[in-house]
Amino acid sequence: MATRKAHAKVNLSLRVVGRRADGLHAIESLVAPISLADEVSVTHEPRDESYAERNVLAVYGLPASDLAARAAWEYGRAHGIVGNILIGLKKRIPTAAGLGGGSSDAAAVLTLLEARFGRPAPDGLPFSLGCDLPICRAATPAWVTGAGETVTPAELPEIALVVATPSAFLLTRDVFAAWDEAQLTHGGASGINFAPCDSRDALQEGQRFWGLTDVTELVLRVGNDLREVAGRLCPEIGHWESVLKEEGALAVSMSGSGPTVFGVFAEFDRAREVALSLRARGCPFAEAVTSGSF
Repeated sequence: MATRKAHAKVNLSLRVVGRRADGLHAIESLVAPISLADEVSVTHEPRDESYAERNVLAVYGLPASDLAARAAWEYGRAHGIVGNILIGLKKRIPTAAGLGGGSSDAAAVLTLLEARFGRPAPDGLPFSLGCDLPICRAATPAWVTGAGETVTPAELPEIALVVATPSAFLLTRDVFAAWDEAQLTHGGASGINFAPCDSRDALQEGQRFWGLTDVTELVLRVGNDLREVAGRLCPEIGHWESVLKEEGALAVSMSGSGPTVFGVFAEFDRAREVALSLRARGCPFAEAVTSGSF
């Protein structure tokens, strides 16, 4: 049995720059993996001659619809692998929370299978499973463009964060559908401002030093284009953002399509105190984390 940690991610900035001909949304996002992680294990058991169906592949341990199980199926099918693949999963990352937990689990399965069989995943397989798979496979701070398939590593300092996940969960497709609807109104009845903001400029300005102040400025200036529509679907987002600000966060934003929000803090010890405070105040999930390469 081989085991690997599958790290969550946060979108320090996220701009939606349009919708492509294939129906996917084009984004520009600075993404950082964080220390919060699931634990994924993979075991391969060849079938002996007593099995009537010894030349087929079976995946156990997770529902067939689970992204990690689908990753194992697609990898096995691409390489003609037969026998039993057993996936073990210890979850710590909240589900449907904008932290890339499912994608990270699937990325870990692919990496473990590559190590077991000595064959790389076919080109395009990670992205075909989900838009967050490429960045979760990279497991390093990066600038993500296209619909998620283009990952360019970026230098970032270690950042202390508090991630807070409300009780409600949001489906990515519902948030993007709400964004599409709001975009059609161009801020009319929706009250959402679609004024252009070039996050590349903000990123370039911060590249002089890449100190905490620069990261904070990026979060404050660029933010997350999906925040307003997600907040209308899940009002708890605004509540926990306000609490993080009250607790002294240097900058606050939402990760991915939500509903998880995060606060940037100058020191990890303070982040840990704030996470405890949020849990005491009823936050269903609050954790102090650090960003980095894993």
